[in-house]
Amino acid sequence: MVSYHFDDDVLVLKSGARFSTMGLAAVLEAALNDSRFSNGMFLLFDNRDSEESASTEEIRRRLRILDECPVSRRCAIVVSDGLHYGLGRIAASYGLDLGLEIELFEDVTEAKDWLRALRRVSSTPQAATTPTTPAPKVSGIRDLSVKGGTKTRRCGS
Repeated sequence: MVSYHFDDDVLVLKSGARFSTMGLAAVLEAALNDSRFSNGMFLLFDNRDSEESASTEEIRRRLRILDECPVSRRCAIVVSDGLHYGLGRIAASYGLDLGLEIELFEDVTEAKDWLRALRRVSSTPQAATTPTTPAPKVSGIRDLSVKGGTKTRRCGS
């Protein structure tokens, strides 16, 4: 199971011990249709409680869903063990092909700080030439459809 909440400009997805790709897509769709969501929000995936060991194909499917969402191209994944760090590195590598910048963290606050650092940099006059803030290292939706006169935001298909 996956749940979501908002922390200002960050959409936080929190995984349970087990979750499916379809469950992730459903929760993302609910978050995108929440009145608190705005396009371009940062995405933080808190994966510390996960017991999942996703295949590389499953990781690619999940990234394709994220690629369809109108969230920032900068995403943070919070992990708590070596297995999920490794899976996160795979996701970060595959994400590059989709233009996603994914970093891994052990601490939620550090992850949020990294996500928001780009916004702080881009609000300065030198934004075009200022490099992005490097992420601390872990130790150890395009389609908007209208239904019934209201916007329904969808990820993936």
